[in-house]
Amino acid sequence: MPAQIPVDKDLGVFFLGVVFSSILYGVIWLQVYSYFSKHCEGDGLFLKCFVTLLLILDTLQLAMIVHGFYVVGVTNFGDYLADLRPPWGLKVQGLIGIILTCSVQQFYAWRIYHLSLGQIHVPAFIVILSLAELGLGIVYLVHGFQYPYFDQANVQIPNLIAGFSIQVACDLTITANLSYVLSDCRPTCPSRANFTITTVLVLYCISSGALTLVFAIACLATIVRFTYTLIYVLLFFVLVRLYACAFMAVLNSRSRLRTSLNAEVEKGTIISFYHGTSTTSHVGGSDVTSAGAGASASNADAIGPRFATQSTISGISRTKVSTLRFAESEWRGPGEVDGAKAEHERTSFEV
Repeated sequence: MPAQIPVDKDLGVFFLGVVFSSILYGVIWLQVYSYFSKHCEGDGLFLKCFVTLLLILDTLQLAMIVHGFYVVGVTNFGDYLADLRPPWGLKVQGLIGIILTCSVQQFYAWRIYHLSLGQIHVPAFIVILSLAELGLGIVYLVHGFQYPYFDQANVQIPNLIAGFSIQVACDLTITANLSYVLSDCRPTCPSRANFTITTVLVLYCISSGALTLVFAIACLATIVRFTYTLIYVLLFFVLVRLYACAFMAVLNSRSRLRTSLNAEVEKGTIISFYHGTSTTSHVGGSDVTSAGAGASASNADAIGPRFATQSTISGISRTKVSTLRFAESEWRGPGEVDGAKAEHERTSFEV
């Protein structure tokens, strides 16, 4: 016999949110285990602590979600009046999830700052959006305790719409800027290899932000369309997990991407990432294009916004470009980058 009061759009989506969140939480644990067992070599303490922080925040948020569902679906089972008052865990999980998403967004802002060679405008804009999103999350939590019943949700709707709108703008800025920085290349030796490398790098950056952007838009759309239901809560639970999953996927795919790029090098293409003019030198009977003013070895570690393909140097049996360590310095902490630059300058090429 169906329930006297339909709960499909409330308790039903809450249950689905718990299920999908638990599945993605398991995926995150696998990614973190893979990172610390295989992919953290060479990363600084800053990045390792950041990964640990994300895992702690994700665990806390899932614990609050489970607490909220247990109170609504078990403790207050059949008591519809009690279910009109959402449990405190359901309120707190929202702020924890926003802290996690803002942490990832600000990390990407620092990454963009590094890739753009110190240009502050876009990273500052991302940080401002992220902090505004965090501020609205705090307001949402305060209002959640001031207006403790579901039928008072109209007070929260403007905050939710504003918060998800800012989140969409922030994710869109991150994805678009990373794609622009890497696609705005200046090839001195156009080739299929150059096109392949550009495509790989752009897709690499899009993949780290496109999925979260889609779910943020979906959250915003469901709030506007299905205002007085909990459908957006299901999408928000998944969205928070996706931020952590996407970030860990980026970390764990660095080795595979580096191998793919090195394969292009072995085919006869030397990659030089730079931001400046280029010059041509004559080495071993072949003209070799090199980065000119404004170029530095540290830019290569960060995968700068421009790169050139250089012709293979004749007379050298095997050339390996050590600068092709994708984003090594950008994943280190601020205090560790200088040491990485010095080490890189000593080993720019290995013949």
